[in-house]
Amino acid sequence: MSLRINQNPLSIGVHRQLMTTQHALDQAVTRLSSGLRINYAWDDPAGLAVSERMRAQISSMTEAERNANYAINMLATAEGALSTIDDQLIRMRSLSVEASNGAMSSLDRSYLDTEFQQLKSEITRIAEVTNYNGLYLIDGTYAAGAGGAGGQGIKLHIGTYNVANQDFYYINLADMTSSGLGLTGVNLLDTAAASTVAATIATGLRGIAAICGGRAVGSHGCSIHIRHKKGGPACAAHQRTTGDDRKARSQSAKKGKPAFARRRPLSLPSGSINRRSAGIPTAEADSPGPAWRCRTASGSGHA
Repeated sequence: MSLRINQNPLSIGVHRQLMTTQHALDQAVTRLSSGLRINYAWDDPAGLAVSERMRAQISSMTEAERNANYAINMLATAEGALSTIDDQLIRMRSLSVEASNGAMSSLDRSYLDTEFQQLKSEITRIAEVTNYNGLYLIDGTYAAGAGGAGGQGIKLHIGTYNVANQDFYYINLADMTSSGLGLTGVNLLDTAAASTVAATIATGLRGIAAICGGRAVGSHGCSIHIRHKKGGPACAAHQRTTGDDRKARSQSAKKGKPAFARRRPLSLPSGSINRRSAGIPTAEADSPGPAWRCRTASGSGHA
């Protein structure tokens, strides 16, 4: 009995080509739907290793950016509270200077002391309730030298690795309560006490200015101007004004007209303050010689 094997080479070839085309179609549809060139390890083993490492870095950078935004929001919360405390301290210092005058009667000083004590209580309340996500920022919990883990400060992790002072660092926020500012037990009931309080508050204002990056804020949000010595670095606005004046004088001389210099009048909003009146030393407040007042966002300056 003979044995015969029926086969169809043409059909087998067509089936093989169909399977190859179907596999390529499935791969194309998978890449289109996922947006990835490598979806399985067999697509590109070496490329998959590189791709996963880069995906991990991108994801870490995204989280680091989010951490930085959280830190900015937290510090902005603290700065808002410090601005309010700054307003209270400025008013308290005004009261203490007024009470230092010997022409005031004891009854007058008692009125001044009543407002002074209320402002001091409000400063403590603001410092004790200011928090971000349950972290009480300026009540002394995270002050340098505080007891417990808070003394180390608040950790800000803004990098993708774990290198100190590069990917993360700690910040300390000073105690801004009345006791932390050295205002415990003070009053304005006599001239000597009032004079001492004025000096103490000036120290507190310098501390707030240091925390806010060297910028104290007045009751209307006006930045305190910084003065520059003659020959020192002036602000960009003053340099532009000086250049415009020099150009105008040059053009007037060519035309035979009298030269003049444009001067910008000092224009500050109501309620603004300066470093000398707030008791905060300026960079060159006590140095002799002329100085320029630079223009800031709160107003223009003059030479």
